[in-house]
Amino acid sequence: MPKSIFFGAMRSLLLTFLCLLFSPASFAADAVRWDSLRQPYFQHIPLDGPVSAFAQDREGFIWLVAGNVLWRWDAYQLAAAIAPANEAPLIIQTIKSDPDGEIWVGTGNGLFRLPHYSLHMQRVSVQALNSISIQHLAFDYSSGRKRVFIGGINKLFEWNMDSGVVITDGIGGTENNRIHALQLDRTGQLWLGTTEGLQQKTISGPASESLHPSTLWPDNTRVASLFTDQANKLWIGTTKYGLFLLDGKRPLEKIELPTYKTKVPWIYAINEIRPGMFWLGTFGNGILEYDSVRKTFKAIQSNRLLKTGLRDDNVWTLFRDRRGLIWTGGGQGIDLYDATQTAFTNIPGDIDEQGLSDAKIHAVLAMPDDQVWLGTEKHGIDIIHPLRSDVGHIPAGISGDANLSTDPIEAMMLADPENILASSNWLSFIIDRQSHAARFLRPEGRAPDAYSSAFANYRGSTWVAGTDGLWRIPDIRKNSAKNVFSSLPGERRIASLFSDDDVLWLGTWKGLKQLSEDPAPPFAIHVKSIAEPELDQQFITSMAKDVKKRLWFGTSNAGLFINTREGMAAKTGWKKLSEANGLPSNVIASIQMDQRGDIWVSTSRGIAHIALDSLKVDGILANEGAAAAPYTRAAGSTNASGDIIFGGAEGVTVVQPAKWRSASYKPGIVLTGIETNTDKTMLATTTSASDGKQKARVRITPEVNRLTIEFAALDYLAADRIRYRYRLSGFDEHWRETDAMHRAASFTSLAPDRYEMQVQYSYDGREWLDSSLSLTVDVLPAWYQRWWVRLLLLAFFAWLLLQGIAWRTRLYRERQRVLEQKVAERTSELEGANRLLQEKSHEIEEASLTDPLTGLRNRRFLTRHIDADTSLVLRRYQDHSDARKMPPQNADLIFYLIDIDNFKRVNDSWGHAVGDAVLIEMRRRLMSVFRNSDYIVRWGGEEFLAVARDTSREKSVELAERIRQAVVSEQFPVAQGRQISVSCSVGYAVFPFVTQRPDVFTWSETLAIADAALYKAKEMGRDIWVGADTAGIELSEQEIAGLKLHPESIFNIQAIKIQATSKTNSPGR
Repeated sequence: MPKSIFFGAMRSLLLTFLCLLFSPASFAADAVRWDSLRQPYFQHIPLDGPVSAFAQDREGFIWLVAGNVLWRWDAYQLAAAIAPANEAPLIIQTIKSDPDGEIWVGTGNGLFRLPHYSLHMQRVSVQALNSISIQHLAFDYSSGRKRVFIGGINKLFEWNMDSGVVITDGIGGTENNRIHALQLDRTGQLWLGTTEGLQQKTISGPASESLHPSTLWPDNTRVASLFTDQANKLWIGTTKYGLFLLDGKRPLEKIELPTYKTKVPWIYAINEIRPGMFWLGTFGNGILEYDSVRKTFKAIQSNRLLKTGLRDDNVWTLFRDRRGLIWTGGGQGIDLYDATQTAFTNIPGDIDEQGLSDAKIHAVLAMPDDQVWLGTEKHGIDIIHPLRSDVGHIPAGISGDANLSTDPIEAMMLADPENILASSNWLSFIIDRQSHAARFLRPEGRAPDAYSSAFANYRGSTWVAGTDGLWRIPDIRKNSAKNVFSSLPGERRIASLFSDDDVLWLGTWKGLKQLSEDPAPPFAIHVKSIAEPELDQQFITSMAKDVKKRLWFGTSNAGLFINTREGMAAKTGWKKLSEANGLPSNVIASIQMDQRGDIWVSTSRGIAHIALDSLKVDGILANEGAAAAPYTRAAGSTNASGDIIFGGAEGVTVVQPAKWRSASYKPGIVLTGIETNTDKTMLATTTSASDGKQKARVRITPEVNRLTIEFAALDYLAADRIRYRYRLSGFDEHWRETDAMHRAASFTSLAPDRYEMQVQYSYDGREWLDSSLSLTVDVLPAWYQRWWVRLLLLAFFAWLLLQGIAWRTRLYRERQRVLEQKVAERTSELEGANRLLQEKSHEIEEASLTDPLTGLRNRRFLTRHIDADTSLVLRRYQDHSDARKMPPQNADLIFYLIDIDNFKRVNDSWGHAVGDAVLIEMRRRLMSVFRNSDYIVRWGGEEFLAVARDTSREKSVELAERIRQAVVSEQFPVAQGRQISVSCSVGYAVFPFVTQRPDVFTWSETLAIADAALYKAKEMGRDIWVGADTAGIELSEQEIAGLKLHPESIFNIQAIKIQATSKTNSPGR
């Protein structure tokens, strides 16, 4: 026996022994299932500049400081706060919300505040605070007092908002001593972290005591961060000495941190993400997660291979909002983490050598000993355990009777206590569970490379399904087998199997079949198709049975179908669940049942929980926990502990159903903007004491004739899923529905009155939730719209009307006679003059748009029409992008710049009359290439521009060659029967130039690229065309900026496809 087999077998036996010895029941009570393998899922919010502070106001907006700008985030877009116009440029250093939810801003030049619902900063006019540099803020609104504690560079200021008195405390120490952190605990102790240690003062009495160094803290130990947890314990982070805990009057406790390259991490931020669970933001080492109950650490660091991981290892701030979301601020924008949802553990693949060997998991098999086997894309089988951090591997190509294929492992089944069946694309294997040795499964009569899609144990035999039918194998240790589908009509390709008591269910590529076997000799097999019209043409991906004996069938395109065997026999009782019921997708991957009887389903876009009794669907998308989506067909399994494991394109998602709670968070709707045609609006906000709802009022002055109200539901995790509807009661009682990208209601010409704005939102389009915001719109009348003015005007106009009627009656007949005569005369004259004017106007217009020599269009014509063409192209691309379709066909513009080669020589040799004849003949030949709907423009001198409209970029090469051939194919006739040979050079570019980002290049920038291509053609020897196309290619921002400044640099970008040819038809790069 080869050594590799021997040692592999011994290693597997040892691992199995350890699994039995250290089973979940015998592990220490502090072991957390799956914790060592999980990776937090971060939602990324792009933002320029490092993020240094967060705050949340009363309405729920998130405010942050980044790049010296104060931003407001409403889950959809960022809005910058506006400093007073009379202020010098401000350096924003910190923000903090007070107990009333108002935002305060500390700057390098004093203190500012933001009123509710406002983006306009207001200076706090307190003389003692106007010029100080504010680093930190804390608020005390207890005991009927309102005090603000302000940390300057090396002084602490206490401002009593009621009396206006400001008390100043110095922090002492050397001239280098600075304040780095400020924290107020719930017992009335104010703590300061400084360069030289920890200081404190008691503020709970009638008068604050003086600031003094803490006797519990070692001297000259710099404090970088302070945090008070839910138990009022003080956590202290330092730059060199690690983490400390101060719990009341107990001795100061030092918490030993893991070291990185022999150095203790510098801790710049601390927060409690869940009770007893803390995140420590470090400089250069990411986040340290500390479990204060189990005294364990877990490192969370950036990894370029993990697109949902932490993006920056410099973490400057950690903020927990009212919902429990954790906002992480670093050097590369915002990373958002949901700390409230603990039911989902995501285990990504192919991010390091210790984890899963592959990103995509095709098969999942949970073992009785809590091990989970994972079939990977290219690297064989991985083995994981919920209580261990190591990952076992059965790599592709191991020694044995057979080698695991490097193709995806598509299906696995525990055939018996010792053997596992597995299949790749074209091979099937039997794997020894202990030694991991593999041998081929090759039933008699079956092609060796037949594809096995599913396995099942039914009536003492092993059943193997594939595209070649269904094979029954009485004993997998022998090769005898029978294809029970060999003589049956109908669909024989089987995708899934499910053994249900005395029935084997067969999910085929087109519909569902039921197989049964007689219990007595000769053991006849009976197969029948299940008649359900909508199910007949569906690819059945997975099947399961719930505790109510209902059978569940997942499809690849139509969602879930549910019925009992009795209902199917009676051809009634079918129940269907789809996206309309809340499923993330109709593409079903796997169906699993939890220990409570509820159903869990993985799909191409996420995971769904379905209540057993009500069949209520709760969808969970990637940013809500289902991070491995899209999930793989049949890649799901449930272990003995009740954990559900789903495999997908981004690794594995483990669901612990006992921890799952249906989302109960209901965000309120807030106003995010109000615009009018005059910008003259008045907005007041109050809070009702009776119901706690926010009430807002907008007053519209008479000159306003257009009002736009923008709104948003502040769900920072699932904002894109939300749909909205609104109505303005008193104006239009019908609900108007809109999506998350169009959260605005516009009204024009509102009559003076009072209106009530109502907005509702929904996650599924069926259940609509009321807003917590009430908006009253008061449209004020102009003076002439008041009732008494209208009454006077009505009476006056009534009198005028009576007088006018009498006067008009007298004059009517005389005027009618005269007018009829004059009308007849003038009508004849005007008709003639109008015809003449129209003819002249048309001639002048055409002349202004036409080249007088060739009769072609000129530059003025192009500039008048091209913007409409480019807008149509961009709209088509946007419509297809919104619908997630491929880019449209025949929707591009191709710009061709054509230059007659050596034209000066023609003029010099033959004279300008011949040159003019060549230009006129050039028009005829170009018109033979292009359609009437295309533009052909004399661009200048001997240069022409042709714009092929509504054309596919795939035809660009063909058209370029046709242009060249049209010119050189025959000589140009000139005066007196003479002919001369003429050639041309062509440069072209396609609009949009970058299909992934259609609007990044304007048509003029695209034309500049075509011009660069024309010059390249001239350099290459003339009688040549050169073009550039970026279809399917993504360009960096640097490359795009370079191309806009220097179009000729296109030939230096390797990713761009350059097409070129000559009269020898030789291709270019």
